[in-house]
Amino acid sequence: MTKSDVLAKLEYFNMVHGVTLRAIGAFSDQELDYRPKPNMRTPREIIFHIYTQELLIEAVRSGTFNAEIASRSNPEDPAVAPEVKALSSVNKL
Repeated sequence: MTKSDVLAKLEYFNMVHGVTLRAIGAFSDQELDYRPKPNMRTPREIIFHIYTQELLIEAVRSGTFNAEIASRSNPEDPAVAPEVKALSSVNKL
């Protein structure tokens, strides 16, 4: 991968990141818990999952990645339920 390839991917990531932030901001607090179908994630759970992917990538980069860190990115894991619930308002995201 060349430097220009990396810069192009970074530019794309920054664009997607901005779109994602705007989409998250469009949800009302009540809409965060909407579940379209049983066994589908709510917007709150999806947002939590997206956020924790950044933490997971950092753990890989720093050499601290392990199974526990991987499981903490799963919003269905009971161990992270308090963290998911703590996303109590779109304004706190």
